[in-house]
Amino acid sequence: MFFSKCKKCGGKKVSIITNIDIEIHGTMRKATNVPAKQCEKCGDIVVNDIILERLKKYAQDYPSRNLDYAKYEEEESAASQILF
Repeated sequence: MFFSKCKKCGGKKVSIITNIDIEIHGTMRKATNVPAKQCEKCGDIVVNDIILERLKKYAQDYPSRNLDYAKYEEEESAASQILF
């Protein structure tokens, strides 16, 4: 869950798209285009737990060392539209 204030300094959090390193099954992977929140005051970045879980799922489905969150979300959205 996101809060509008930073837990570290109390600054305001804003939505951003960022790149992160994430450990999946003991291997470090790069993830791009990841939605997150960043504190305007101290710069702390927080990624929602749901986003992290989706990245882990994508890592299983796509063996590439680099995960493009936006690309996989778009593919999943397109696939769900075809089903309905």
